[in-house]
Amino acid sequence: MARTITVEEAQATFAEVLEGVFCRSEPVIIQQNGDEVAVLISPHHYAALQRFEEAAWLSIEELGKRKAHMDPDEVYAFVTAEVEAVRQELYDKRQREAARGE
Repeated sequence: MARTITVEEAQATFAEVLEGVFCRSEPVIIQQNGDEVAVLISPHHYAALQRFEEAAWLSIEELGKRKAHMDPDEVYAFVTAEVEAVRQELYDKRQREAARGE
């Protein structure tokens, strides 16, 4: 679970904040005037995000190759339907978790 602190707290306790991020892989959300302005994450989490992003772009490129024969409007409809299906799955999962009190 991410810890949320203000910019002022981050400045006053920066060494402690970095220790938590690096040693315990504890993400820290930094807020200024109630708005989230930054997130500190460990190098391990950052590398995982980079791998995820690279994989996502490769999937998009592969999808483009597989659907190259299709009309752009058909591809748009296909992608829109897939995105909506994923959103519905996530929504259903959150509803089940809420019902169980998680």
